Amino acid sequence: MGDWEGTYEGKRSTVSYRLVSSGTALMETMETSDASQMVTLYHPDGASLLMTHGSPSPTWTPPAWPLRPRRT
Repeated sequence: MGDWEGTYEGKRSTVSYRLVSSGTALMETMETSDASQMVTLYHPDGASLLMTHGSPSPTWTPPAWPLRPRRT
């Protein structure tokens, strides 16, 4: 998939995308220059797509929630 570099909240950051679990999930890993790391998995759950996020922040959102297509 790939790696990207940029700035997140004023910190130099690297974001990596990898297919994991035999290609059934997409893992996004973000590392910042202060050594903090966030990991997000996008994965199927039956007919739904879930996003599960892990972060060192004490104020992060719930660990998993369904993603729904945008309705137009």
